[in-house]
Amino acid sequence: MSPGREHEAPGAGEARPVPPEGPLAVLVERLTSRGADRAVLTLVQRGNTMTHQTEQSVGDVAPSVESGTVDQDSPLFDPVADLYSEAMSSPRGAWQSARIEVGPEQDGVRPVVTTYGFADGAEDVQTWRSGRPTPAPPASAVGTDGDERPGDRAVADAPAPEQRPDEQRSDEGWTEEPGDRSGTGAAEAAARDAEALGSDATADAPPAPGTGGTPVITEVDGPTGSSAGPTAAGSAPGTATGSDDAQRVPDHVDHEEWHEDVEPPAPTGAAAAAAVAAGTAAGEDQDSSAPETAVSTDVSPSYRAPSGATDRPSQDALAEGNLVLKEADVLRRLAAAQRRLFGPDGTAMDVSTVLVRIRALGTYYDALTHVRKNGFWDQRRTFDLVPEDLLHVQEFKDESYVEGTGAPLAMMFRFRPGIPPEVSFDYADEEAFVRYEERLPAQNYLEELRMYPRTGANIPQHMNEALQDWNY
Repeated sequence: MSPGREHEAPGAGEARPVPPEGPLAVLVERLTSRGADRAVLTLVQRGNTMTHQTEQSVGDVAPSVESGTVDQDSPLFDPVADLYSEAMSSPRGAWQSARIEVGPEQDGVRPVVTTYGFADGAEDVQTWRSGRPTPAPPASAVGTDGDERPGDRAVADAPAPEQRPDEQRSDEGWTEEPGDRSGTGAAEAAARDAEALGSDATADAPPAPGTGGTPVITEVDGPTGSSAGPTAAGSAPGTATGSDDAQRVPDHVDHEEWHEDVEPPAPTGAAAAAAVAAGTAAGEDQDSSAPETAVSTDVSPSYRAPSGATDRPSQDALAEGNLVLKEADVLRRLAAAQRRLFGPDGTAMDVSTVLVRIRALGTYYDALTHVRKNGFWDQRRTFDLVPEDLLHVQEFKDESYVEGTGAPLAMMFRFRPGIPPEVSFDYADEEAFVRYEERLPAQNYLEELRMYPRTGANIPQHMNEALQDWNY
C-alpha cells in the first residue's frame, strides 16, 4: 500500500449503505441506468475544469467508454458538483481525482468502491453497498410438497372410540337424551338444537359424561385451512376453541348499524405517518395512481409573455441592417450552417453559442469566430466549424447591393442550438462588430468601390483617407 493511502482493512466491517439522498446514489443510478453490470466513473479536476471518463460493460462484452467535460450541459454536472461540495466541506478537503466503481448486482445489492485522490498524493478508499437485499420467501405453515401436517397424523393415529352395545342405534327412530352426547356426535346434535330452538343451546349445555375414558380427537380448521388443534370428546360443545365464540351468529342484528355507503375515515396523525412509512419501506410508489396525462394546467399569475417575441421569422421585415434582403430569406440560406453546427454529428455540439463576424471588401473577406463554453469565450477556426459555401458571404454581398449606397462591409451571424440565427449587416464600417489591430490595405477599398459603386456622400471617412494615400 502506498504511503498516505487510507483503506478499510479487509474484514474490518461490512460496507456501509450508500446514502439514498446523496450525490453518490445519483451517480450510481446514472452509471447503471442503461442496464450495465459493471461501471467505472473517473473524475479529474484541473484548475476550473472537471473531466470525466465513464466505462460501462454488460456480461463479457468489452466496456463502452465515454469521456468529456463536466459542464452545465452535462447530465453529471449536478451530482458531481454536490459530491465535490461535500468534499470541500469535510475536514480532509477537496479531492483532485475520484474513481467510483460499481460491481454486478447480487441479491438486489451492488458493491460500490470510491477512491478519492488528494493533492498530497494520499488516497481515501471507501466501500459501500447500493440497493436493498432481496427478501427470502416466508416459510409456509402448511406443506406444499406433499408432507402431511401434524394435525393429520394426530387424527390418523387416534384410536377409534368404543361404543357400548346399548348405544348402537339405527338412524331411524333414534332419539337423544340430554347427557348422552359425546365426541363429534355431540357437536352435530348441538348444532341441530340451535337451529330448531333459534338460540345458542350449546352455550348452556352441561358437560357430557365420559364414553369409556377414550378421548376422541377432532381437528378444527381455521379461516385459512390450518389446523387449530385437537379437542377432547369430554369437552362441552361450543367451548372447544376460543375462536368459535367469535364466529357465532348473533341472535339479533341491528340493521341501522350497517351503512355500506359510508367510507371509513382516513388515518390521521401518527397512524397516517406510519402507513406512509410502511409503503415507502416496501418500495411502493405513493404517486403511482396519479393521472399521467395533463388535460389543463394553471399558468403562474406572475408570468408575462416576452414583449416583441415572434413565433417565426418575419416574411416581410428586412434583416437587421440590410437594405434589400428579408429576414426570412437570410435565415433560410443559413439553415444549412445551423444544421452543420448543431444537427446530428454537429461540429459545435459542446458549446452554447457560435458567433461569426465577417468583414468583406470587394472579393476579399475574412471571418472571426468565437464560441461560448463553460461561461467563457474561446476562438475557433471558422471553416473547421462551417464550410465556406454554407455561409453565403459573397451571395449576401451581391444581393444586398443598393446603387449609390453600396454593399455591406460587415456581417455578423449568431448561431445557438434550437433558435433561429441572429443576423446583422453594416454598410458603413467593416469594423462595426469587432475592432482589428490594423485596417485592410487601400487596394481592398478601391476594389470595393469598383465592384459596388457609391456616391461621395456614402463613402466612409476612413475609406476616403485610405484612398488618398493610395492615389497620391
